[in-house]
Amino acid sequence: MMVETIEAAAPKRVSAKEARRSLIALADQGVMSAANFFLLLAVARFTSAVETGAFVLALRTVDIFTELYNVLIWAPFTLFAPGCETGERRRYSGSVLVHQTGMTLLTIAGAVLVIAVLFSTRVSESAGFALAAVLAGGSMLLREFARRMAFSALRVEHALAIDSAVFVLQAAGVIFLRARHAFSSTSALCVAGLACLVVAVAYLGLTQENFEIERSSIRRHLSRNLRYGRWLFGSDFALLLSNQIYPWLIAAVVGKAAVAVFAASQAITNFARMFLISSQNVLLPNAARAWANGGSGELRRMVRQSTLALSGGTALFCVAMLVGSRPLVELIYGDRFPQAANVVFLLSLTILAMAVTLPSTIALSAARRADLNVVANVLALLVHVTAGLLLTGRFGAVGAASGLLLGSGVAALVRLHFYRRVFGGYR
Repeated sequence: MMVETIEAAAPKRVSAKEARRSLIALADQGVMSAANFFLLLAVARFTSAVETGAFVLALRTVDIFTELYNVLIWAPFTLFAPGCETGERRRYSGSVLVHQTGMTLLTIAGAVLVIAVLFSTRVSESAGFALAAVLAGGSMLLREFARRMAFSALRVEHALAIDSAVFVLQAAGVIFLRARHAFSSTSALCVAGLACLVVAVAYLGLTQENFEIERSSIRRHLSRNLRYGRWLFGSDFALLLSNQIYPWLIAAVVGKAAVAVFAASQAITNFARMFLISSQNVLLPNAARAWANGGSGELRRMVRQSTLALSGGTALFCVAMLVGSRPLVELIYGDRFPQAANVVFLLSLTILAMAVTLPSTIALSAARRADLNVVANVLALLVHVTAGLLLTGRFGAVGAASGLLLGSGVAALVRLHFYRRVFGGYR
C-alpha cells in the first residue's frame, strides 16, 4: 500500500517541478521582454523615427547572429548533453565555451573590417553607430550563451538572475543618460552591450566549475554540433529570415519611418511571444532528455499537453488584441503610430500560428528530424519573399504583418503534417 502511494505521488512531484520551472522560465522571459521593450520605448520616445528605425535594424541584425550561434552551438549542446555523463558534460561545456569565444571574436573582427571599408573615406555618426552595434552585439551574444547554458541544465532560476541583472543595469544606464541629456540610439546600444557583458562574465566566472576545456575534445564536439547543426541551421535560419526580413523589406520599399510602426507593434505582441520563448527554453531540454531515455511516448504526451496550453493561451491573447489593440497603442505611443493597432492584431494571429506547432517543432528536432522543419520553414520563406513582398509594397506595415501571417500559417500546416507522419498523431 505504501509502495502504491509513493508511486502515485511521483508523477505529481514531477509535475510540480515542471510547473515551477515553467513559471520561472515565464518570469525570466517576462523580464527579458520588459527590458527589451523598455529600451525600445526609450529610443522611440526620445529619438527620431529614423534613429528608431536604425536601432531596430541593428537589433534585428543581432537576432540573425543569435540564431546562427543557436543552431551551431547552443541548440546541439542542449539536445546532445543529456546523453553525457557528468565529466563528459563538463568537457562538452568547455568546448562550446571555446566555440562561442572564437565565433564571437571572428564576428566582431569581420564586422569591424566591413565598417572600416564602408567608412574609409570619412568618419560619420553612422560609423559610430555601426561600431557601437557590433560591440554591443558581441556582448549580447555572450549574455545569450550564459542563459542558454543555464536553460540546458534546467537551471531556470539562474537565467532569471542573469536577465534581471541586465534589466536593472540597462534601466539605470538609460536613466543616467537621460539625466545628462546624452541619450541617443548609439548610447542606448552602448548601455545594452555593457550591461550584457558585465552580467555574462560574472555568471560564467561564478559557474566555472561546470566547464572543463580539453583540447582534444574541442574539435570532436565541434564536428558533432556541425553535423546536426546544419539541419538546425536550415530550419532556424529560414524561420529567422521569415521573421526578420520584413523590417528590411519595409525599409526598402516604404521607408524607415514605417519600420518604426512595425517595430512598435511587435514590441506589444512580444509580450505574448515571451510565453512561447519561455516554453521553448524548458521544452527543448525536457524533450532532449525524454528522447535520450527512449521515451517517445513521454515526448508525445509533452507535445499534446503543451500544444493545448500554448494554443489556448495565445487564442485568448488574439481576442484581447482584436478588442483592445487600438486603445492600447494610444496608451503606450500616443498618436505617433495610428496604423499600429491593425498591425498588432495581425501579428497576434501570427503568434497563434507559431504556438500551435512549437511543441511539434521541438519534438521533431529532439527526434533528429530537424530536416522536416527545414522544409516547412523554407516554404514559409518563399511565401514571405513573394506574396509578403507584394503586400508590403502595397500596404506598408499592415501588408508586412499580413505577409508574415500568411507564411506562418503555411509553415504550421506543413509542420503538423510532418509531426503526424513521424509520431503517428498526438495520442
